[in-house]
Amino acid sequence: MEWWEDPFSRKIRLREFKRLWYLWLIDVLIFIVVVSSICFLIISIDAKTPLNITVSSIILPASLSILINTITNHVKKWNDNSEWGEREVVVYRDIIETFTKILVSFHRDYGNPLEPQMLRGFYDLNMLSNSIQVLQVFIKEERIPQFNNYRLLNISELVDKLSIQYTSILSNNCTHSAVNLYYMIIMTHLIKLDEAVKQNENPPLMEQANHDILIQLNNYLASLPFLYRIVYPIVEKGMKLETMTHDINYYRSKMFENITAANVEERTNMVKNALDRAWDTRNFEINLYWKRAAYFWAFNTTIAIAYYHVLTNVSIQTPLTSIVLLLLGFVCSVAWFLSNIASKHWQENWENHIKLLEDTIHGRLYKTTVCDYEYAIKPSVSRLNLKISLFVILAWITIGVSLALSIYENYPVGVWIMCGCAILILFILCWGEIRRPKELYNIKQLLFDNKSYDELHIYSGTIEDVKINE
Repeated sequence: MEWWEDPFSRKIRLREFKRLWYLWLIDVLIFIVVVSSICFLIISIDAKTPLNITVSSIILPASLSILINTITNHVKKWNDNSEWGEREVVVYRDIIETFTKILVSFHRDYGNPLEPQMLRGFYDLNMLSNSIQVLQVFIKEERIPQFNNYRLLNISELVDKLSIQYTSILSNNCTHSAVNLYYMIIMTHLIKLDEAVKQNENPPLMEQANHDILIQLNNYLASLPFLYRIVYPIVEKGMKLETMTHDINYYRSKMFENITAANVEERTNMVKNALDRAWDTRNFEINLYWKRAAYFWAFNTTIAIAYYHVLTNVSIQTPLTSIVLLLLGFVCSVAWFLSNIASKHWQENWENHIKLLEDTIHGRLYKTTVCDYEYAIKPSVSRLNLKISLFVILAWITIGVSLALSIYENYPVGVWIMCGCAILILFILCWGEIRRPKELYNIKQLLFDNKSYDELHIYSGTIEDVKINE
């Protein structure tokens, strides 16, 4: 557990844990089967039915064995991926630095020195493209380099190092299949290129060697960008050579790029109008937030009262009625929770606009908190309401479990139908609303993470057009 003490390793581990969500889902499903089997055996401990015998002798041992095996394999995969995640930036950086060094040697041998970007040791994507285009012109002209720098820089040793050391590292550790594929293609061309360069020193083989050099060099240049487009962003992000944080100037340039202003006064009015609209829309979203909260509170309260009335009135008390009311309460509570998430998102969206627009109009008023004491407790009212809606869901689930345990012996099929309906309802409500598993992390942020007023990050470094379908 030493990795937990290192922030970088901890971040990598958590990233890989989220990336392997489908494996943990499989483990959870198998675990549910095991627990369900145990609960069934406990409930019917005195019964000697064929189902009991099947569960105790076949289903439970098999599922338990599968669970232990899958958890072991999945944890190993997670650990291997995490260890590679800690090393991949360094390995990828060394590889593209070596590839860049090879390109530089050919440029120098052609008499066209082109140095890699300072502080990197490797080209960025634009420089790589320019470098390849220049070399391809020389190849079309069938010009043969002198190979003085090629031999001076010991490129042959670098090729051997790439083919032996890094090929082994990637094949044993790299989880990106495309990287492995493109790397092997590039290495095939490099090895053939190095062999042709060595044959160039032998006069009888020089003509054929020169022909092979031009072919393999062209192949190397053609295949290099495919690997580079995958590896370069990973290295750049890992080396933190570029930032995705943008200031107010970037925001305004994107927000008002289609609007022309003749003078400073017009631009100021334009920003002020945008700020006023942001304030109005933010206040409108907050009003809608609490109106929706009251709407769903009323529905849940009504259903809860109806459920209590059914439980206390023997004349109308039936399992079917109870199940229908439980499912209806579950639907309303899940819809309430999702509605709160959406409302909170749009509220914070307009608050972020205010933070970015207010500086030149009335200063950093919204971003500044003034308090008479140092450690102020500042609970979020809207976030508390979001958490309450989550607890209401858990309450309906708890009531459903208690009902299922009470009627299972008499209506086992009905209980399974209720569970199936609950899962189906949850699937229908969430389908299209949560498009990627990564979005579940946003729910965690809304529930527990505190917002920083000091800086604002624009997602992915871009401002995207948002289509509202409501």
